[in-house]
Amino acid sequence: MTPRRSDPVCGEQSPTVLSHEIRDLTGWSEPELSGVLGRSCGDVDRIAALHGVLLRLGRVADDQQALATALGADDGTGSAIGMLRAQQWSRAFITALDHLHGPSPEMVVPEPGRELPAATRALGD
Repeated sequence: MTPRRSDPVCGEQSPTVLSHEIRDLTGWSEPELSGVLGRSCGDVDRIAALHGVLLRLGRVADDQQALATALGADDGTGSAIGMLRAQQWSRAFITALDHLHGPSPEMVVPEPGRELPAATRALGD
């Protein structure tokens, strides 16, 4: 068995501490947390991975409600909570982060007087 790496954000903590912190971040009950972790609710690495994702999202969410909304939102590609259940940690993080802080207008619309590169202009322009 390979030893678990210490997460630079979360550090090295016991599964019990991680579970309590997850519940504090999300407002989830023990059964809700177990529902996300599934059969491997005793798996230290899975608890640590879930904790890492939620801790990072919790830092940018305004509150528990904003985090819960971002985790549950489904834009047609699936919800972050579903991705967490499937252990798709990166996809869940990006999906929830998009709902917390979507792209800024300057990422989508060019500055006045600045033309879009040819590859991004509409056909027929």
